[in-house]
Amino acid sequence: QNVPRHEYANWFDPKNTIFVGTCDNRPGNAAACDIAYDLGASFLALGFRARAWSGEIFVAIPERNDICYHCAFKTLIEEAQIEMSRNHLYMDAENPQQVAFVPGLDVDVEYGCTIASKVLLDMLNRDQEGYVPRLLNTIGQYTVFSGTADRTGVDKVWRKLLPQPLSMRSLPLSELCRRCEHCLKNAKA
Repeated sequence: QNVPRHEYANWFDPKNTIFVGTCDNRPGNAAACDIAYDLGASFLALGFRARAWSGEIFVAIPERNDICYHCAFKTLIEEAQIEMSRNHLYMDAENPQQVAFVPGLDVDVEYGCTIASKVLLDMLNRDQEGYVPRLLNTIGQYTVFSGTADRTGVDKVWRKLLPQPLSMRSLPLSELCRRCEHCLKNAKA
Protein backbone atom coordinates (compact mmCIF):
# COMPACT_ATOMS: atom_id res chain seq x y z
CA GLN A 1 0.00 0.00 0.00
CA ASN A 2 3.01 2.28 0.15
CA VAL A 3 3.78 2.10 -3.58
CA PRO A 4 2.92 5.37 -5.36
CA ARG A 5 -0.09 5.09 -7.69
CA HIS A 6 1.87 6.11 -10.80
CA GLU A 7 4.08 3.01 -10.39
CA TYR A 8 1.22 0.51 -10.74
CA ALA A 9 -1.74 2.30 -12.36
CA ASN A 10 -0.78 1.27 -15.91
CA TRP A 11 -0.51 -2.43 -15.02
CA PHE A 12 -4.28 -2.91 -14.71
CA ASP A 13 -7.34 -2.60 -16.91
CA PRO A 14 -10.12 -1.80 -14.38
CA LYS A 15 -12.77 -3.63 -16.42
CA ASN A 16 -10.72 -6.84 -16.49
CA THR A 17 -9.17 -6.71 -13.02
CA ILE A 18 -10.46 -7.94 -9.69
CA PHE A 19 -8.37 -7.42 -6.60
CA VAL A 20 -8.68 -10.26 -4.08
CA GLY A 21 -7.96 -9.62 -0.43
CA THR A 22 -6.93 -12.64 1.63
CA CYS A 23 -4.65 -10.72 3.96
CA ASP A 24 -5.68 -12.42 7.22
CA ASN A 25 -6.28 -8.98 8.70
CA ARG A 26 -8.75 -6.20 8.02
CA PRO A 27 -6.21 -3.37 7.53
CA GLY A 28 -4.52 -5.33 4.72
CA ASN A 29 -7.83 -6.04 2.99
CA ALA A 30 -8.81 -2.38 3.37
CA ALA A 31 -5.55 -1.30 1.71
CA ALA A 32 -6.16 -3.72 -1.20
CA CYS A 33 -9.72 -2.42 -1.62
CA ASP A 34 -8.45 1.18 -1.58
CA ILE A 35 -6.09 0.37 -4.45
CA ALA A 36 -8.87 -1.39 -6.38
CA TYR A 37 -11.29 1.51 -5.93
CA ASP A 38 -8.58 4.04 -6.73
CA LEU A 39 -8.19 2.27 -10.09
CA GLY A 40 -11.95 1.75 -10.57
CA ALA A 41 -11.58 -2.04 -10.30
CA SER A 42 -13.68 -4.55 -8.38
CA PHE A 43 -12.63 -6.15 -5.09
CA LEU A 44 -13.40 -9.35 -3.20
CA ALA A 45 -12.19 -10.27 0.28
CA LEU A 46 -12.32 -13.73 1.80
CA GLY A 47 -11.72 -14.28 5.49
CA PHE A 48 -12.18 -17.01 8.09
CA ARG A 49 -12.92 -17.09 11.79
CA ALA A 50 -11.05 -19.21 14.33
CA ARG A 51 -10.58 -22.82 13.23
CA ALA A 52 -12.34 -21.86 9.96
CA TRP A 53 -15.74 -22.85 11.36
CA SER A 54 -17.12 -19.92 9.39
CA GLY A 55 -15.97 -17.15 7.13
CA GLU A 56 -16.99 -14.08 5.23
CA ILE A 57 -17.02 -12.79 1.69
CA PHE A 58 -17.05 -9.07 0.95
CA VAL A 59 -17.66 -7.83 -2.59
CA ALA A 60 -17.15 -4.25 -3.79
CA ILE A 61 -18.03 -3.40 -7.37
CA PRO A 62 -17.62 0.31 -8.13
CA GLU A 63 -20.28 0.51 -10.86
CA ARG A 64 -22.88 -0.85 -8.40
CA ASN A 65 -21.95 1.98 -6.00
CA ASP A 66 -20.89 -0.58 -3.38
CA ILE A 67 -19.22 0.90 -0.35
CA CYS A 68 -15.54 0.14 0.13
CA TYR A 69 -14.04 -2.16 2.74
CA HIS A 70 -12.89 0.79 4.87
CA CYS A 71 -16.42 2.14 5.15
CA ALA A 72 -17.94 -1.25 5.86
CA PHE A 73 -15.53 -2.24 8.62
CA LYS A 74 -14.20 1.06 9.96
CA THR A 75 -14.44 0.17 13.65
CA LEU A 76 -13.13 -3.38 13.18
CA ILE A 77 -10.17 -2.07 11.15
CA GLU A 78 -9.27 0.39 13.90
CA GLU A 79 -9.52 -2.34 16.54
CA ALA A 80 -7.39 -4.68 14.41
CA GLN A 81 -4.67 -2.06 14.00
CA ILE A 82 -4.44 -1.67 17.77
CA GLU A 83 -4.35 -5.46 18.25
CA MET A 84 -1.73 -5.92 15.49
CA SER A 85 0.57 -3.47 17.22
CA ARG A 86 0.53 -5.75 20.27
CA ASN A 87 0.91 -9.11 18.53
CA HIS A 88 3.73 -10.09 16.24
CA LEU A 89 3.50 -13.89 16.17
CA TYR A 90 0.72 -16.41 15.57
CA MET A 91 2.23 -18.76 18.10
CA ASP A 92 4.79 -18.60 20.81
CA ALA A 93 7.96 -20.36 19.68
CA GLU A 94 8.83 -20.82 23.36
CA ASN A 95 5.74 -22.98 23.97
CA PRO A 96 5.07 -25.09 20.85
CA GLN A 97 3.10 -27.60 22.98
CA GLN A 98 0.32 -25.00 23.24
CA VAL A 99 -0.20 -25.01 19.48
CA ALA A 100 -3.25 -27.12 18.62
CA PHE A 101 -3.36 -29.16 15.43
CA VAL A 102 -6.83 -29.14 13.84
CA PRO A 103 -7.42 -32.13 11.53
CA GLY A 104 -9.50 -31.28 8.48
CA LEU A 105 -9.00 -27.53 8.77
CA ASP A 106 -7.86 -27.39 5.15
CA VAL A 107 -11.20 -28.85 4.05
CA ASP A 108 -13.05 -26.07 5.90
CA VAL A 109 -10.84 -23.48 4.20
CA GLU A 110 -11.42 -25.14 0.81
CA TYR A 111 -15.17 -24.85 1.32
CA GLY A 112 -14.86 -21.07 1.73
CA CYS A 113 -12.46 -20.83 -1.20
CA THR A 114 -14.97 -22.68 -3.39
CA ILE A 115 -17.72 -20.19 -2.54
CA ALA A 116 -15.39 -17.26 -3.18
CA SER A 117 -14.29 -18.82 -6.49
CA LYS A 118 -17.90 -19.00 -7.65
CA VAL A 119 -18.38 -15.33 -6.77
CA LEU A 120 -15.14 -14.43 -8.59
CA LEU A 121 -16.31 -16.28 -11.71
CA ASP A 122 -19.55 -14.31 -11.55
CA MET A 123 -17.66 -11.04 -11.18
CA LEU A 124 -15.36 -11.85 -14.11
CA ASN A 125 -18.24 -12.90 -16.38
CA ARG A 126 -20.97 -10.50 -15.25
CA ASP A 127 -20.96 -8.63 -18.58
CA GLN A 128 -20.84 -11.74 -20.79
CA GLU A 129 -24.00 -12.33 -22.79
CA GLY A 130 -25.70 -15.57 -21.80
CA TYR A 131 -23.69 -16.08 -18.61
CA VAL A 132 -25.80 -17.33 -15.70
CA PRO A 133 -24.39 -16.08 -12.37
CA ARG A 134 -23.84 -18.71 -9.70
CA LEU A 135 -24.02 -16.50 -6.60
CA LEU A 136 -23.27 -12.82 -7.23
CA ASN A 137 -26.87 -11.80 -7.94
CA THR A 138 -28.27 -13.62 -4.91
CA ILE A 139 -25.79 -12.74 -2.16
CA GLY A 140 -25.31 -9.36 -0.56
CA GLN A 141 -22.21 -7.23 -0.53
CA TYR A 142 -21.28 -8.87 2.80
CA THR A 143 -22.00 -12.57 3.20
CA VAL A 144 -21.06 -14.93 6.01
CA PHE A 145 -20.97 -18.70 5.71
CA SER A 146 -20.60 -21.74 7.93
CA GLY A 147 -18.75 -24.83 6.84
CA THR A 148 -19.21 -27.06 9.88
CA ALA A 149 -21.66 -28.03 12.58
CA ASP A 150 -18.97 -27.59 15.26
CA ARG A 151 -19.89 -24.55 17.34
CA THR A 152 -17.19 -24.95 20.01
CA GLY A 153 -16.36 -21.55 21.42
CA VAL A 154 -18.88 -19.73 19.21
CA ASP A 155 -20.89 -16.96 20.85
CA LYS A 156 -24.70 -16.82 20.74
CA VAL A 157 -24.83 -14.12 18.07
CA TRP A 158 -23.01 -16.27 15.52
CA ARG A 159 -24.99 -19.36 16.51
CA LYS A 160 -28.15 -17.43 15.71
CA LEU A 161 -26.80 -15.98 12.44
CA LEU A 162 -25.57 -19.33 11.14
CA PRO A 163 -27.60 -22.03 12.91
CA GLN A 164 -27.00 -24.73 10.29
CA PRO A 165 -23.80 -26.22 8.89
CA LEU A 166 -23.03 -25.41 5.27
CA SER A 167 -25.14 -22.28 5.39
CA MET A 168 -24.76 -18.79 3.95
CA ARG A 169 -26.35 -15.53 5.02
CA SER A 170 -26.04 -12.04 3.59
CA LEU A 171 -25.83 -9.35 6.23
CA PRO A 172 -26.64 -5.68 5.74
CA LEU A 173 -23.75 -3.30 6.11
CA SER A 174 -24.16 -0.62 8.74
CA GLU A 175 -26.27 2.38 7.79
CA LEU A 176 -23.71 4.42 9.72
CA CYS A 177 -20.87 3.57 7.32
CA ARG A 178 -18.85 6.65 6.57
CA ARG A 179 -18.56 7.48 2.90
CA CYS A 180 -14.87 7.90 2.06
CA GLU A 181 -13.44 9.58 -1.01
CA HIS A 182 -13.44 6.24 -2.90
CA CYS A 183 -17.13 5.57 -2.22
CA LEU A 184 -18.16 9.14 -2.97
CA LYS A 185 -16.15 9.20 -6.21
CA ASN A 186 -17.75 5.97 -7.40
CA ALA A 187 -21.25 7.08 -6.36
CA LYS A 188 -20.89 10.20 -8.55
CA ALA A 189 -19.57 8.27 -11.56
